[in-house]
Amino acid sequence: MITDGKTGFMQKILNLVIADCSDPRRFDFRKRPRDSSILFTRDNIRLDREIIFDDDVACAYIEVWFDAERKFGIRLTGDDYVNVYAYITPVTGEVRVTYVSHRCDGSVDNECQYTGLAESEKDLIRKMADETSLKGSGMTLDSAWFDISSSDCFD
Repeated sequence: MITDGKTGFMQKILNLVIADCSDPRRFDFRKRPRDSSILFTRDNIRLDREIIFDDDVACAYIEVWFDAERKFGIRLTGDDYVNVYAYITPVTGEVRVTYVSHRCDGSVDNECQYTGLAESEKDLIRKMADETSLKGSGMTLDSAWFDISSSDCFD
């Protein structure tokens, strides 16, 4: 499913301050070394079927089936969990991945940009986003973005 951003949901997300979580002053007590050997693969990630477009960015939730603590260098305890998102710019092909840690006490850490993304991971996310878009709309991600951006949805 593809939505057009009329709800302002993406604008709210994009207005959040996305911190670079490699900053050692942040969450020092929860930090652990990142494990760059864990790569996104078709076997350990799945993109949600809903891709949300807002202006020039497409956003998709990513289900992850690997040790997120090791990949992102974070510490989770108890019922803590992490949400992972892909932001794809259709025109340029740029891919960013962010994550948000949700704590079992109800607190939420700031959205953090993952800066260790390999080119192969970016390529995979772009391909999976195209496949997801094709399944949902019959169009590639670029075509769906062009279709939505040329309509009056963003006016």
